[in-house]
Amino acid sequence: MKHLIFSDVHGNLEALEALLVQIQKERPDRIFFLGDAVGYGANPSECLHQIAEIADLVLAGNHDYAAAGLTSLEFFNPLARQAMLWTQSELLPDEKLYLASLPVIIHLPHLCLVHSSPREPKKWHYILTEQDAAENFPFFTSPICFIGHSHRVQIMLTDRAGNCWQSLDQSILLEEGYRYIINVGSVGQPRDYDPRGAYCIYEENSHKKRIQIYRFEYNISKTQHKIIQAGLPYPLAERLSFGI
Repeated sequence: MKHLIFSDVHGNLEALEALLVQIQKERPDRIFFLGDAVGYGANPSECLHQIAEIADLVLAGNHDYAAAGLTSLEFFNPLARQAMLWTQSELLPDEKLYLASLPVIIHLPHLCLVHSSPREPKKWHYILTEQDAAENFPFFTSPICFIGHSHRVQIMLTDRAGNCWQSLDQSILLEEGYRYIINVGSVGQPRDYDPRGAYCIYEENSHKKRIQIYRFEYNISKTQHKIIQAGLPYPLAERLSFGI
């Protein structure tokens, strides 16, 4: 079984279209989206519909819930708030209702899928450190939890003794008795100093289970032009060149 997991498109249609090319090459059995289809980028509706069409399971992120009026903009920084107000004005009522209907966490028999963290998923906590990961492992029972939200690719694991650490490898074989929190990074707005989009492939068979993070190029300048033409804040365009 081959799963493709991606997150945080944020209205970046060019990045999403580049991901679709990768999906055609990968030919996964199932596709999971971990949330934040909208926010920041200039094509929220188009991204929302594309994701709904290709993904077997779709989660909501904090920007999706904010667009639907379910999350306050109080804790959004000024750039994010301005972009969200613009996004709310662009989305149709039925698109907002769709976003409001999405779950923020899904527990499958052997996988946990969540946008932010399994601990209080609607409070939008970040998992950035080994300590953050250690605090979250008790809140899901499956061997693997896939997350997004921080826009940073990260692999956290804990062993049978409860030791928790971060792996720097982008490809790992899963070990029996170990548990994993995998941040699949961002398709549309990476923040790990690599401007390329990111996605994750999880393959499992009777012999082994493997996690692999992949990066891909997309037309950043076209996305930047759209953001500027839409009247969105210039730094939202500029940061895409640097992956910050």
